[in-house]
Amino acid sequence: MKIAVDESGNYGLGSGRFESYVLCALVVPDSRLDAVERFVADACLRWGRSELKSSAMKPPWVSDVAAFLAAHQIAAVAYVTDSEMMTRPIVADFRLRQAAAIARGRARVLAANPDYAGIAAIDELLERVAGSATHERMSDDDFIQAEQVPELILETVRRACLRYSEPEWDAEFEQFRFVFDAKQTGRLKAGERYVDEHLERMIGSTKRLKLDLPFVWANRPEHPFRCFDDPSGQHTLLGKLLKDRTWVRSEEDACVQLADVVAGTVRSAIERGALSPRLRAYDSLRIVLTDNDGYCLHFYKFRGAPEPDLGRYRPLLRAWPHDERLTRVSAGGAVLLEP
Repeated sequence: MKIAVDESGNYGLGSGRFESYVLCALVVPDSRLDAVERFVADACLRWGRSELKSSAMKPPWVSDVAAFLAAHQIAAVAYVTDSEMMTRPIVADFRLRQAAAIARGRARVLAANPDYAGIAAIDELLERVAGSATHERMSDDDFIQAEQVPELILETVRRACLRYSEPEWDAEFEQFRFVFDAKQTGRLKAGERYVDEHLERMIGSTKRLKLDLPFVWANRPEHPFRCFDDPSGQHTLLGKLLKDRTWVRSEEDACVQLADVVAGTVRSAIERGALSPRLRAYDSLRIVLTDNDGYCLHFYKFRGAPEPDLGRYRPLLRAWPHDERLTRVSAGGAVLLEP
């Protein structure tokens, strides 16, 4: 299973206008990778592009991408926030609270072991979160994204497990590969490095984050995903599950390019509403974006932030009526909804 992550938009901190930000993870079963590579290569040739970049695509091209993803049982998870939920004072307050929590943890570590060898790494983490200039400073934008990524990744693994729970998809779970869009060539930005170095810790130390596996797997100890179990078989080893992750430039990876197109389409639908030229494409993406309960979007905000404006988001939230639920996605293309 390959998971590709890219984003679209700006947080709009202090811009004075409404802006949205969409962080998207595309879930591509290994059996679909060849089709993805062919589609992206053919599309670039047909449309005269060096890569598929959402901001440079015409609405009919975006609709073609959406139709392809839906037809090939490829899933996506979209985490959204905006300049009304994510304000500069909210971010500053959250960073201070995060730094205070790390400082308390540092004190507990030193109390237990004054010679703890990892204290320098904790100090660097504390300085990055607090926004210190001692090391490469992590901007507010990078910090917000870094805080979103662990929740996005865990939800994406959960989505993959639930959506592809049928036995015919078993082989897809022998390995997970995570590919992130890198903003620079040759080195990671401060926020990217923060995620790369601390992803497992950020997930494992957040109590509200948990990985729910399909109930039908409980009696299937031979399922390939169980290779990520701890010796007791009761917990998933994050280090083993998440170890295969890389950062690439988007032009180097077809899946990252498609994640960018999905993110840009969601953003257009949010910011332009009924006037968006991509509404047709968004409608095609609903079955790609939906969880099993029919919700297409996840809102992300810090504690104390305003609630999202549901008047803006309500037309985009659902993939089907509330009284139906996704129960089966077959490799042959059948999608089964049941009340």
